[in-house]
Amino acid sequence: MVATAFTVTTTTTAGVTVPAAASVDNTNGNSFVNSGRELIQITNASAGAITITFVTQNVYTTPGGVAYNIADLAVSLANATTRAYGPFDKTLFNDANGLVQLSYSSGTSITASVISLGVS
Repeated sequence: MVATAFTVTTTTTAGVTVPAAASVDNTNGNSFVNSGRELIQITNASAGAITITFVTQNVYTTPGGVAYNIADLAVSLANATTRAYGPFDKTLFNDANGLVQLSYSSGTSITASVISLGVS
């Protein structure tokens, strides 16, 4: 299963038009390119709360060499609510392709857009 990629809009000092939010892919999840300067804005227009899971891609290794998986970040988003999440630490959240992977407990009436803070 390949996650559906979100298009990332990068800000500029002159300003950019933020495109309309896209429907999420509840079946395959979504991904976006992450430089460590991105945020994702998610709107839940459904009748109930959902859980959004941001997948962690790394482990913590103790000085003794014992590796521990880091739990995924699961957040709740109430119905009729819009919230922004980020930035995402590259070491913790980026997969081998530099992408943040996320999934949803429900994709009904859920939209999102990704914005990257540009460099001036």
